Amino acid sequence: MAVMAYLLREYANEPVDIGRVMLMCLIHDIVEIEAGDTYAYDAESLKTQKAREDAAKEKIYSILPEDQKQELIALFDEFEDNETPEARYAHAMDNLQPLLLNHSNDGGDWIGHQVTAEQVYGRQRKTRLGSETLFQVSDAIIRERRSAKKDEQARGFYEWCQGEDWETVVDQDTEVLVNYERSQVRIFGRPIETIRVPLFITVSREDEMLANHMDAECARLHAANPDISYKIYDTGAHPLIASRAEEIAEAVKGFLAGGR
Repeated sequence: MAVMAYLLREYANEPVDIGRVMLMCLIHDIVEIEAGDTYAYDAESLKTQKAREDAAKEKIYSILPEDQKQELIALFDEFEDNETPEARYAHAMDNLQPLLLNHSNDGGDWIGHQVTAEQVYGRQRKTRLGSETLFQVSDAIIRERRSAKKDEQARGFYEWCQGEDWETVVDQDTEVLVNYERSQVRIFGRPIETIRVPLFITVSREDEMLANHMDAECARLHAANPDISYKIYDTGAHPLIASRAEEIAEAVKGFLAGGR
């Protein structure tokens, strides 16, 4: 986060002492060693956050010589008070970083905790105090997440696959994947390329939900296991089985017939 603050410093609303901002970014979460992490949208934990973190702040920083203790406590309190240009910009970073992480996993953490768009907006509005430009980025990400389930093609596909309660099924699937990731449990017992049954992969270069290197990844899988075949399309929205249904159906028929 400190590096991000440095790289994006030109977008701060006001001139800031970037060294001070970076130090705030580095120390503001140290209290969590003692107080524990407080989830940003956990209303009950937020009620006791200040008391827990104040006690942790005193205990942890008391390890230092008195002058250094007071310096870091003052910096921590400045961040919490959010009244200086440096604190406001540091808070913008503290809000933006988890937003980007959630965006990268399709909002999985928000879905897992049943966080609403209104809650996310409530937190991100404070970003505007430190950086109007970065608030606009945050706003665009939130609006994209809110509109994702409104795409008629995607909705039709998921309803066809899962039934009328498709949205609940998709959210629960996402929550399971998020929990797997947190627990570091492997979803698959072994790498996909070691599976000795015929597999057929279809990929669209336009699919923004996939990595940019899918050509190379598919070639690697086929080289590692000739039973894996694939077809890559230049165009086609996600899910490809819906956006290019007839072509995918023909490709699958050929695969099943043994014409890989």
